[in-house]
Amino acid sequence: GGQPAPSPGHATLWFSAATLAAGAAVYTSAVLQRAFTGILQARRRSAYELIQPIGGGAMGEVWMARHARLARYAAVKRIRPDALADRSPHAIEALTRRFQVEARITAGLRSIHTVELYDHGIAEDGALYFAMELLDGIDLQDLVERFGPQPPARVVHVIRSACDSLAEAHEQGLVHHDIKPSNLMVCRMGVQRDVLKVLDFGTARITRPSAGETTPTDSRVGPFIGTPAYAAPETHHGEADARSDLYALGCVAWWLYAGTRVFDRATIEDEMRAHRDDPVPPLDQVLSTPPHPGLAAIIHRLLAKDPAARFPSAASLADALDALDLAAWRARDAEAWWTAAGPGIPTRRTHLPSQNTASRTWDPSMAADPSPDAADRV
Repeated sequence: GGQPAPSPGHATLWFSAATLAAGAAVYTSAVLQRAFTGILQARRRSAYELIQPIGGGAMGEVWMARHARLARYAAVKRIRPDALADRSPHAIEALTRRFQVEARITAGLRSIHTVELYDHGIAEDGALYFAMELLDGIDLQDLVERFGPQPPARVVHVIRSACDSLAEAHEQGLVHHDIKPSNLMVCRMGVQRDVLKVLDFGTARITRPSAGETTPTDSRVGPFIGTPAYAAPETHHGEADARSDLYALGCVAWWLYAGTRVFDRATIEDEMRAHRDDPVPPLDQVLSTPPHPGLAAIIHRLLAKDPAARFPSAASLADALDALDLAAWRARDAEAWWTAAGPGIPTRRTHLPSQNTASRTWDPSMAADPSPDAADRV
């Protein structure tokens, strides 16, 4: 059911009316037409029924949804047209481009440890959207806040799984650019427990052009975009490569193992300064019990200020983790944890980005997130 989607020309006019002051109407219409070209070509009648809001982020809002014909649940991420009303033409173009980049990047990744994209397009109300798998689990920010530091075997299991996702992305010339605890989830999938998923490629940077592109595509907006508590020093002045993601993964490992941030500072500026200038404290001064020496050495290497001193690739990090003299986190260990903790974890949830300073993505050009409202269908 449902009415056919409006024509591309009508969609452009709708967005222009919703987002422009009169003096900028012609210019922004052209901006939107350029920004939405790829998605307009892929547009189809909406097939997802929105059920309830489950989160929001810099790109808009996230809903739990159900496919109208397949009866499959999904997480639908969308930008409502009216959410763009008070933004400048430049911000609109940047926001929609980031949205398209996230959909295109996520659709091209096949690792079991990367969230899966199902569909994307423009909905009947004119909203940009994409549908991805609805995850049943808990992100690493909530995991540590609710259950405390994790045993070394589980830390290795989680970081090793993240290596698989990042290795594929890096092989394609992508830098995630915002690896942090709230962007990694451990999930229940079928009979499996503790399946890690890497989320949110909306700030990914393409450092190597793909076929048909003449220059690299950079989806950043402003001089720095990322999360200060997990950002490598070189990203503070606009440089990033695969080793920057590994630094952030080292910060995540520290969070999982120690239950604290590497540097706990009062302001964003102090946080960034500490990552750039301050020595990393030894883990044995932070933990209440002696750390596993091999795991501690790997984490400290990941947190080197100089990218050249870190592991050169996610694959080499995975090899180092595999070589540790450490009992593996087994399926029965995961099952036991989820049996004890699982009843307190809501089912059918996707990640809800934390609002605290430590895990906030800092993007100076972006306004506040729109609030979800009632709707029947994307």
